[in-house]
Amino acid sequence: MQPERGSLTVWQPKQGSGLGAPLALLCLMTLGLSACANAPALTTYDLSSLTQVRRMPGLTLQLSIGEPSASGLLDGDRIPIRTASGPVAYLPAVQWSERLPRLIQSSLIQSFELAHPRQAVARLGDRMVADMSLKGEIRHFEIDESSREAVVELSMQILREPDGRVIAGQIFAARLPLASLESGPAMAGLDEAFKQVAQKILIWVGREVHQ
Repeated sequence: MQPERGSLTVWQPKQGSGLGAPLALLCLMTLGLSACANAPALTTYDLSSLTQVRRMPGLTLQLSIGEPSASGLLDGDRIPIRTASGPVAYLPAVQWSERLPRLIQSSLIQSFELAHPRQAVARLGDRMVADMSLKGEIRHFEIDESSREAVVELSMQILREPDGRVIAGQIFAARLPLASLESGPAMAGLDEAFKQVAQKILIWVGREVHQ
């Protein structure tokens, strides 16, 4: 996993009200611009797709893959770290290249395309009449400070289309020990833990749809 170029988080002031609003807004904008100018750039990371997978050419159905649902902490581009004292913070100086659910969806699509070359794969909602759809929920995608691990857990369901009947469901998890909690090793650990989970999902889908 290679980091992309850093980007700057832009602070936008809320508009005031009343007669003093223009002056207050001008002051807020001035302070905001100053803060932005002094803020450090965040290093941006992508999730890797699987590049070494066992091809499963027998799977020829059309599969749509949805964007997994996520709670507030995981439905964004920052990386949660569960601190030893309990509160959740964000891993400093890094961010995902876009919202985490979107990254997971894109990575799974690319991985399925490689593993199942005869299978049509698309994003849920694209113009494709799918035989099956894959949906999920992000349960964990964070750094655990106490155990010094990268933790990834996804709950996935396979649905038959077009009626949406659930034909299989399973939770996939991986915990990867980290030599360091620095941002670079931590992001590499999360990426590797996700690849372990993605590999399990590919094998599971291939098995379930053939039953």
